[in-house]
Amino acid sequence: MVAISAGGWGFVGGLSVGLGLWYWASVRSQRQLGRLVRLFPSGSHSATMPLQVRLRKAVQFQQQSEQSLHQRLSTWQTILQSAPVGYLEVDEENCVYWHNAKAAVLLNVEPHRDSSAPKQRSLLQMVRSYELDQLIESVRQHQTSQCQEWTFHALQTQQQAKDLPLRGSAIPLEEGHVGVFLEDRWEAVQLSQERDRWTSDVAHELKTPLTSIRLIAETLQPSIDPSLKGWVDRLIQETMRLSVLVQDILELSQITFQNPNTLKPTEVDVPKLIQNAWVTLEPLAQHKNLSLYYEGPDHHFLGADGNRLLRVFLNLIDNSIKFSPVDAAIAIYLRPNVQIPDPTDTQLTQEWVQIEVIDAGSGFPEESLNHVFKRFYRADPARGRVAPENLPTGGGSGLGLAIAHQIITAHGGTIEAKNHPGQGGAWIKILLPNTRLKISSSTHQSVPDKLQ
Repeated sequence: MVAISAGGWGFVGGLSVGLGLWYWASVRSQRQLGRLVRLFPSGSHSATMPLQVRLRKAVQFQQQSEQSLHQRLSTWQTILQSAPVGYLEVDEENCVYWHNAKAAVLLNVEPHRDSSAPKQRSLLQMVRSYELDQLIESVRQHQTSQCQEWTFHALQTQQQAKDLPLRGSAIPLEEGHVGVFLEDRWEAVQLSQERDRWTSDVAHELKTPLTSIRLIAETLQPSIDPSLKGWVDRLIQETMRLSVLVQDILELSQITFQNPNTLKPTEVDVPKLIQNAWVTLEPLAQHKNLSLYYEGPDHHFLGADGNRLLRVFLNLIDNSIKFSPVDAAIAIYLRPNVQIPDPTDTQLTQEWVQIEVIDAGSGFPEESLNHVFKRFYRADPARGRVAPENLPTGGGSGLGLAIAHQIITAHGGTIEAKNHPGQGGAWIKILLPNTRLKISSSTHQSVPDKLQ
């Protein structure tokens, strides 16, 4: 039996402690490697492999995935860079993060610099467009996609600026970023204007022949055989209807292409205009026993083109008469001095005159609400305008609301079509700037105490 000295026992004890520490460190290391390996996707390694091999395989797989993501990102940036539409992205601080070549051209800014370059300036410093800034803020507020059209005034030189119609479609992105797709609508606007000019030219050419046809028919009417008189009367009525349609097209074109120079503003009394429109169309209303309910001041003077506003009220009331049921009422509300925040500065408010026209009909079809102010659009093509003989009517051409829209827009106001939540009928809401002309009070027209 071999005796172990005290020094030997010390060596054995130290070796045991060292082996124990090594084993503990090894187990701890294995556990850490196991936790680390589990962070990687399971498809990057096999569970039967040693941990070191699994970790090496997982790192290789992760590097390949990262490289693939960089390639995909580069591909998408190449696609956006070559896209025929502009793309602009801003970060959470509204600084321009990235934009493609088309956006640089549309917004008249410098091309995008390398990502290693210093941080870009804020959006409003680079692009002087409050409409674009409002679109982005609307996306941030609602966290949904938003779309807006506006005219961008791009400064080409120190003396010249180019007006460019744009459509922006903005989407929310991660980390507070917002992406905006920009579409150049110059060609579409030009085509639309050319179409409208062509329609105006055709209407102008038709005006004289239609007048001649009507005069000839009226001249021949007394000498026509009584059995054919009905046909001549119908010919005259159809000619008059076509003449009204031609006049509507000409008036709409004049407002569109000469806006706002075509307006002749004076100080007019809005309640008086509403009453005049009702008196003109009252014979039509009597055939359906319709009444007018008016709520608002007896007098409210406004700087506007009286003849144009009268045409608006005629078109709206005529539409209400057409689609109202028998023994119903047409409601008109006039609210002056309506305060609405300025869209360009929420700290300021603008003063408006609000006019609402509500009928008791079935209202607009939901799918038609965004189209009712388009030319020749009729919510229900099967419903024609049937008017008593020799009474004034717009002819159901689909131009009445389009003309009203152009007139209100020319005055700097807005017009909106809805269905009234309570009554269910058509609900037209008009906002006009509450401005007055500084003219003598002698030009004011008197109005009755109340509208009947």
